[in-house]
Order: sequence, then C-alpha cells, then structure tokens
Amino acid sequence: MHYLEYYMSSKTAPLKIPCNEGIEAVPKLLQRLTMLGMPCKIVDTCQMSEKERGEIYNSVIVVSVKDSFRRREIFRGKHGKSNFFGREVPALVVYDDENKRKIIDVLPKKMGDRIITIKQSLEKFIEEAMKGVGVNAE
Repeated sequence: MHYLEYYMSSKTAPLKIPCNEGIEAVPKLLQRLTMLGMPCKIVDTCQMSEKERGEIYNSVIVVSVKDSFRRREIFRGKHGKSNFFGREVPALVVYDDENKRKIIDVLPKKMGDRIITIKQSLEKFIEEAMKGVGVNAE
C-alpha cells in the first residue's frame, strides 16, 4: 500500500494558480484515506528554512528525469528562481510503502497540457481504496 506525505505551510497561503485548484479539500481527503487504511502524513513546512525545503525538494523531484523539468516549472516558477515547494505550492509525495524506499509520484504535475492536481489524485486514491474494501464511492 502507498504511503503519502503532504507538504504544506500553515502560515503561507497557497498561490491561486491552476495547480493548486481544490487544495482546501486536501486535509479532509487525506483524513478519509487514513480511515480507509492508507497511511498519510502532513508535514508543515512553516518552521523549515529555505535550505531544508530545498533539500526535500531536491530529494523528491528526481522521481522522473523525463518530466522533472515540468515539475520544476510548477514548484520553481517559470524562471526557476523561486522555491514554492510545500509552501505556495503544496506538494504530495507518493511512496511505494511506509519504508519510503521508492518515490512513485510527486504532485501536482503536468502531463502534456494538463495539470494533475493533488485533489484529483487523492480522489482517485479514495476511489481505488473504496473498491478495495468493497464500498461504493458515492
């Protein structure tokens, strides 16, 4: 079963940009996933230094060399000079299991011209988890 870590700041409001669409629903979605048996952790970055957030960003962004530029654009802005990771742009890191041996995905992300938001991904995880326990998604 996957393990999720959600990086956000309790002191900095997320930017009002497409990749943050539905971000206000994320804590409740994570709570629901936890109730369905998927381990989730919320990491508040408000006390982290720029360096600490940068180190986490650098460790998770390499999930895929092929699309790391697209992820960098989301978390660093068009010119790559800012670090929005886990602050202005909350991030969801999906690991293969609680041992965090392998990063499966980092969200939000771009796929072609589409942005896959954290909310969309969590809703999909909930749907899959409910099928696994034989519960109707409605």
